[in-house]
Amino acid sequence: MNPAPGGEAEAAVGDGVTLEATAAGARGVLRRRLVDSDQTRRAGRDRALGADRRGYHMRRVLAVSDAVALLAVLALLSVLDGLAGLAVSGAPVMLAVPPVTVPVAVFSWAALATVAGMYHIDERRIEHTVATEVGRVLQLSGVWAWGLFILQALLVRGTPSIFPTILLWLLMVPAVLVARALARRYAERRPWYRQRVLVLGRSDDASLVRALLERHPEYGIAIARAIELDELGSAEEERAVALAAAVREAEADRVILASAYEGLDERTGVLRTLAEHGVKVDLIPSDSEVFRWDAELHFMEGMPVLTLPTTERPRSMRALKRAMDLAVSGTALVLLAPLFVYCAIRIKLDSPGPVFFRQRRTGFRGEPFELLKFRTMVDGADERKHLFADLNRRTDGMFKIAADPRITRFGAKLRRRSLDELPQLINVFKGEMSLVGPRPLIEEESSLVKGHYRARFKVRPGITGPWQVLGRSDIPFQKMVKLDYSYVTNWSLGDDLKILLRTVSAITDGRGAY
Repeated sequence: MNPAPGGEAEAAVGDGVTLEATAAGARGVLRRRLVDSDQTRRAGRDRALGADRRGYHMRRVLAVSDAVALLAVLALLSVLDGLAGLAVSGAPVMLAVPPVTVPVAVFSWAALATVAGMYHIDERRIEHTVATEVGRVLQLSGVWAWGLFILQALLVRGTPSIFPTILLWLLMVPAVLVARALARRYAERRPWYRQRVLVLGRSDDASLVRALLERHPEYGIAIARAIELDELGSAEEERAVALAAAVREAEADRVILASAYEGLDERTGVLRTLAEHGVKVDLIPSDSEVFRWDAELHFMEGMPVLTLPTTERPRSMRALKRAMDLAVSGTALVLLAPLFVYCAIRIKLDSPGPVFFRQRRTGFRGEPFELLKFRTMVDGADERKHLFADLNRRTDGMFKIAADPRITRFGAKLRRRSLDELPQLINVFKGEMSLVGPRPLIEEESSLVKGHYRARFKVRPGITGPWQVLGRSDIPFQKMVKLDYSYVTNWSLGDDLKILLRTVSAITDGRGAY
């Protein structure tokens, strides 16, 4: 049967409209699918970062800060060379052929820093400071600078000067450290720096971890949940599923294993489960008081073994420590003499009484000595202590008042920047104290130290130490005793240098200074 006149055309038109509508709908569906796919990809990429979100961003932030420091130093050398003619060849180190050598300098530093793990330290550790990087930066800068010196010798005619290379090395160390410190200050204010943590362990151990993290907000760690291993079940497969679910529900970036458990298989199963799910684990050993930084990790048939060295230090190391104390304290007393005079005048003008506050403390081998400080309170404040006992915020044997009414106006300024401690340099020079060591205790406090913790009296007390750089008066007495014991058993000159560097930031922050 033939179609009616115009029917085929009308059908064609109708089919065209239908096809056009269908095509438009298909394009809309495809567009929506592409948008959904893009969002899914982005969400998947964010999830893929998981526990490494902070590390992902920090690697880039640190790489940029290193590059800025490097270019700043090279630019400074270029200016100095123009002013003083540092290089015999007429061009400073690595600026002889800028189009080639400067990119080589940047990329070679990035490569060496990657191999040395300089960009991964923030994701591998909870606690990290500039002081922990000094050794690595010193070594890396040396290798890098001398490598560029060799490259310059190959590229530039004539004999290159060795002085710019040494200057480049010395300038790179503080430049990189300062740039990284500023980069971390920037990062600490970013949302991606915050990490959620699931604490796995007994309630008392979890409480200790919580208190520690609360004292250090700069770590960027917030406890999302604390659970005990027994809550996860008994069978290994059941425990693995429950643990993975707990981490997912808490949206945890890392897990802190705060307690030790009986049986290696039990703990190994937990660690294996977390590793398989891409979650970082911070393992706190149950014998943390005797755990050493120089413990030797080795393997016996695949079983990890940590060998702890003895706590006894050779006489040569103790002699070096004393030599450093004499050199630094003697030099500081000479250089700071004008500041001492200024503080003395201000103290005398502020309130009547002596310039120095003298107090009996327990020192080396339990022998008493007279500790010196700039007086920050009214004269005779120690005898009035009982009048303000109700204001004491401590219940652990220490006497600390956050806003002590006995403190003078200028004394408050001295305390805020710990300048009242400067006269202890005299104690250090006399051999009664050390630059770094356990906190010098008054006799009432020293009587509270019992058992093996009295090992703290085997070394000289210090102007600064772990207690001072980690929070000072915010740290409980018993925790302070443990910190000092850990210092005594782990002591090294390298640790002393790190504590001295960290003291600068502790003074700047002013945390616990009252």
